[in-house]
Amino acid sequence: MELPRAIRAEPRLRSSRQRRRRLPPIRRWDSTGIRLHRSGQDDAPRTPDMTDVVDSATRSRMMASIRGRDTKPELRLRTMLHAAGLRFRLHVSGLPGRPDIVLPGRRVAVFVHGCFWHRHAGCRFATDPGTRPEFWQRKFSANVERDRRQTESLERAGWHVLVAWECDLRDPGKAAALVRLVQSFPVLPRSVRRPGSGVSTQFSPDDPAAHAEGK
Repeated sequence: MELPRAIRAEPRLRSSRQRRRRLPPIRRWDSTGIRLHRSGQDDAPRTPDMTDVVDSATRSRMMASIRGRDTKPELRLRTMLHAAGLRFRLHVSGLPGRPDIVLPGRRVAVFVHGCFWHRHAGCRFATDPGTRPEFWQRKFSANVERDRRQTESLERAGWHVLVAWECDLRDPGKAAALVRLVQSFPVLPRSVRRPGSGVSTQFSPDDPAAHAEGK
């Protein structure tokens, strides 16, 4: 027998989830060009569909905007040197290569090098770009050769040259060892602060001399 209209079952309303139109998967890209996936999908990385996520003009502008001075590793080292009571000058234009940090009283010149641009041997940050390999090889070789010439010029002028690498300054212990190495150079009287025999040092945190007590 048919039920009265008043008590007849009403049709169930569709939930908001059921009413929501199904959207296509979201595609996102990170800075390296690797496509990211929505949760629940395969988490295995996929091969990028393009070499770069920006055009060549934009990439060139981005690379040109990278700082050559006052970088984070340099600021970190300057803070530690100042906290240790050491006073210094910055980017002295009268010296070859304009060293990042100069301690005239100890005749010490410090270059803070980025591992990528200055080709830190054996460092994981000294990667090789996948595009235009010949261009990058010429550029890197010119950087290394320029660093060598500048170091030799400072040595002939009687400066002690220290090279601090970006990757080493990320480690507080290694950065502290570099500060102690700078302190190990004696303060010269003004009467004898003249050019002499310079010393070039590629700072190595594993060198026992780097862990000697500062003078």
